[in-house]
Amino acid sequence: MFKRVRTSKTSTKDGYGTTSESQGRAMSFAIYATGASGNNGTTGFNQALGKSTCLIRKQDKSSCESALKDLDAVLAEVSEDNEALLAESYLRRGDCLRLLNRQKESVLAYLHVDLLFASQRAMHAEALFHLGSLWAAVGHPERASAVREKLRSDYPQSSWTKKLGVAAR
Repeated sequence: MFKRVRTSKTSTKDGYGTTSESQGRAMSFAIYATGASGNNGTTGFNQALGKSTCLIRKQDKSSCESALKDLDAVLAEVSEDNEALLAESYLRRGDCLRLLNRQKESVLAYLHVDLLFASQRAMHAEALFHLGSLWAAVGHPERASAVREKLRSDYPQSSWTKKLGVAAR
């Protein structure tokens, strides 16, 4: 059905648009859409992650709740050695919780990426970006400032760092 993953840059309001930081999501969607199998035994997890990413883009309550169930199932079953899949799952879990206005839980999901999966650089930068606004929303503006500075210093060329300037305006 879907044979090719689009790799051009797009601009979207939800922040999923730049190729450099959404190729993993595009691949997850492509795997989900085609049912393609990998050689590392994670195909079902990738399909669930791709489905969740698509549901999150709908940005409605029932879709986010459905995505949370899928993501929780992935997190319960995936090997702790698969850092990329775990980081992406926690990142998407944070997205769901943020869209559901469950800010404290969202902070915890993004903190998993910050503290446990910083080696997954693109996902780490995205988590830091979201933590920058969420920390302030849960009453910790000093942590918000610190995490935004960490994003600027560790990822100066990231599209997430560039979005800091846009978000501040």
